[in-house]
Amino acid sequence: MWEQRLRPFVPRHQREALRTRHFFMPAHRFGYAARRTLIRAANTPVGSALTKTLVN
Repeated sequence: MWEQRLRPFVPRHQREALRTRHFFMPAHRFGYAARRTLIRAANTPVGSALTKTLVN
């Protein structure tokens, strides 16, 4: 029963996971450094406000 309710949402989330996998698992040092920089920037007051604006 729960599987039938979740089935319509699964393909969309699987596609999104494949699209964003490189952010979470960088393949090289540059990607790792870029991810760390983005995360650090998002933790600043300006970055936090920008992130909230982009996400909402």
